[in-house]
Amino acid sequence: MGENMIGEERDISRGKGECLKKLIKPGKGYDNPTAPYEVVVKYTATVQGADAPFDAAHAESPVAFALHPEGEGCPVPVGVCKALRTFLKGERSLLTLQPAVAFGESGDDAKGVPAGAVCLYEVELVDYFKVDTLRDGLIKVKCVEDAKTWEAIEPHSEVFVAYELRLSDGKVVKAADGSKSSTPFVMGDDEGNARAGYPPFLGQILGSVHAKSRYEVAIAAEAAYGAAGEPTLGVPADSALDMSVQVLDVYPVDELAKDGPGTLTKKTMNKGDGWMTPHVGWELHVHYTHTRADGSVVRSTRDGEPLVFTLGQEAAAGPPRVFEHV
Repeated sequence: MGENMIGEERDISRGKGECLKKLIKPGKGYDNPTAPYEVVVKYTATVQGADAPFDAAHAESPVAFALHPEGEGCPVPVGVCKALRTFLKGERSLLTLQPAVAFGESGDDAKGVPAGAVCLYEVELVDYFKVDTLRDGLIKVKCVEDAKTWEAIEPHSEVFVAYELRLSDGKVVKAADGSKSSTPFVMGDDEGNARAGYPPFLGQILGSVHAKSRYEVAIAAEAAYGAAGEPTLGVPADSALDMSVQVLDVYPVDELAKDGPGTLTKKTMNKGDGWMTPHVGWELHVHYTHTRADGSVVRSTRDGEPLVFTLGQEAAAGPPRVFEHV
């Protein structure tokens, strides 16, 4: 809804006339919040024909709540919850709600809403955040800064992740900066990640996020350290935790061999350009470094001329098979 639609009133209840929406200020962007997003709104509520609002507590101070499919748990009527799915960020509109999507034929004496009242809600969508729930709702992952990267983190990937783990009072109990000098988190390697000191629930969280975006995570005690707590970190028993998470970089690891996992793997540390990979018969110019398991270098072309060969005509079976996938 743009500038040219200011003041225009539309029925957004599929022709039922239950909810009319009149644009006051257009929003920005193209996306609308959907369940189970968390929305942040300002609003005032008035009974049609009344002189003063019956709810102005959030006229200036925003309130945040989860946008559930049928409005369950929302602090506003179901008509407002459904209408918010048509809002853009920053939009302000006036909603006219019939009793069926407001307070019904019985009204709400506590709020001062008469029986069968038509209600007017002036609503501004201040912000909204995508929220994913894991482990039956015990872990809630809220995206607070979307980097618009869509690639999921695949199994076996090496992940450089910055995080801060806090108690509910804000005390930081563990943190990492995700630098390349640190030991990366390896997707699926529970034992190795535990030896590196990563929290046991981090893998579940990383499986639902994207690189570069920033997340705030709420972790119930049952999904954190449970009744035992974690004395070495100063986490008491039955403690819920909050966590800030940002994946700084991901090195995907692919299995290339057909004769068993780990026989031949490729770790992508810097993505190339384009979509094509070399075919048999192509001439390749390759820089490489060959190291032993202890890190000592056997041979490297980094400071000299690249290795030049025709794919499919080499003697060694290992490295060329890798080059078919780069």
